[in-house]
Amino acid sequence: MIKMIACDIDGTILFQGETRLNRRLFPIIRRLQSCGVEYLSCSGRQYANQRRLFAPVADEISYICENGSLTMYRGQAVGCEVLDRARALELLRFIQQQPECEGLLSTQKCCYVVPKSEEYVRHVREVVGNDTEIAGDWDEIPEDFIKISLYAPEGDLPAIQKRMAAFSEPYQTPVLGGYGWIDFLREGCSKGAALRKYCEFRGINPGEVIGIGDNENDLALLETVGEMWAVENGHPNLKARAKRTVGSAIDELDRLASRLEEQRA
Repeated sequence: MIKMIACDIDGTILFQGETRLNRRLFPIIRRLQSCGVEYLSCSGRQYANQRRLFAPVADEISYICENGSLTMYRGQAVGCEVLDRARALELLRFIQQQPECEGLLSTQKCCYVVPKSEEYVRHVREVVGNDTEIAGDWDEIPEDFIKISLYAPEGDLPAIQKRMAAFSEPYQTPVLGGYGWIDFLREGCSKGAALRKYCEFRGINPGEVIGIGDNENDLALLETVGEMWAVENGHPNLKARAKRTVGSAIDELDRLASRLEEQRA
């Protein structure tokens, strides 16, 4: 029996250049919930960002944020992974030294940038949609650090990821995000680890969860959920291991809601 949908955002239900979710999704989420199926948004995006995207149902769903670093249920943090501050500052300064890269630091409150250009600030605020503060230096930021990101839209991301891993691992693990981003997570942190903890909190068997994603950072979901769907435009590594490849995640969720409604009738 299906008890939960754990769905990625970027590249899965929101595509490059889009800033709003397809409004078809919101009634589908409500239909799934009326059939006893929770909706859990699983993304590298911050909590405030996700709530804006899901505004019509923002208080009706739960969130794994920052690629597993923060989990929110009904406005309360039920899981938070904090980076070692000294090591995080070393990594942020190393990112800042890379000519093709901009850095970003996530906290529970917002994200911070020490920008090289005004265009980068505009991109994070207006295109990504993050609550964003500008800092003069990384060590000025008082809150706990929960995730570090690197933005290099014109760079060779796999090569940059390899270079960064040599510097950051094993303390912060770099994972490819979407559209020019690499995220650095606390060792052992992932969407899958966050999902396991959330399922324990909610009393749900992970085998009763369907995961939906597109990128390598969704592989950790595959190792946790009962069934994994990859979208057709997804990463080959995920598609090769997922149980199903789907053309449109929203269409498939619509069909799933209809099947569940028929079973209840």
